[in-house]
Amino acid sequence: MRVILLAFLCLVLPRAEAEMMNDIQHALMQDEYTELMVGESQYPVFDTPSSLPLTLGVAFIFADDSASGFSLFDAKHLASSLNEKGWRTVIFPLFLNGSVAAQMTAEATQDGEQMTNVSAREDSRKMVANYEDVQQRLMMIMNQLYQFSDNTAGFRLVIASGMTAAQLIDLGANDQIGYPDTMVSIFPYWPHYEINQALPSLVAQTPFPLLDISYPNQNSWDASTAEQRETLAKTSLKLHYRQRQLAAPHIHHPTTQNQQPPHIQLLAGQILGWIRYLGW
Repeated sequence: MRVILLAFLCLVLPRAEAEMMNDIQHALMQDEYTELMVGESQYPVFDTPSSLPLTLGVAFIFADDSASGFSLFDAKHLASSLNEKGWRTVIFPLFLNGSVAAQMTAEATQDGEQMTNVSAREDSRKMVANYEDVQQRLMMIMNQLYQFSDNTAGFRLVIASGMTAAQLIDLGANDQIGYPDTMVSIFPYWPHYEINQALPSLVAQTPFPLLDISYPNQNSWDASTAEQRETLAKTSLKLHYRQRQLAAPHIHHPTTQNQQPPHIQLLAGQILGWIRYLGW
């Protein structure tokens, strides 16, 4: 049955997604994850209940496969910290960055040929992924995640990084998804100048509380808008906005599987402090 499912996924998902699904299925036992149907595709989600009898709500954590992204390893450690404080956690591995990297490699030669007669002041970089297509995909994912967690009362917390965070901020600001009770964005960016420069105004328009995490010197796209994100949020009188700059994560080699990386300890502390500030 699992072989048939994998063959089906290879047909309907981009190659990078199919490869990541393959990795997860080979690395984990069937009962270690749950399969969630989104459109015509099935995705693995890691659903862990609260460790306390009184559940505060559900935290949706998006993991991704980029070099500077929020990895599945990081997401699981963060989920463990939230479980201990009364949160059910649902980790959704998103494979957007792998698809983008493959597309960039395939188009590198063609792009180089088109750059010769372009003004130095013009942003001639080609869009690395179709922005609207990714938005439609995330709208479907969020809808399914909300339905998946209908049986759990309490708050809805969304935690996302990088390109996923930027997209969810856009969708929230434009009323395209059901509002979470709060969102944590970790170095949000989109690798295209005009879209990335619009991010601060979208942050200011989000109708839900937002914790904005930035890592200096970690991602130049994020760094280019971090100060403006905070400024516009404040001058727009956005309620419940906080920006924090954390030390950039370093490569960590835990001695045991349960040893939490230091940067996740810092991040978890910021998130839990934000939740207490909101009064939950």
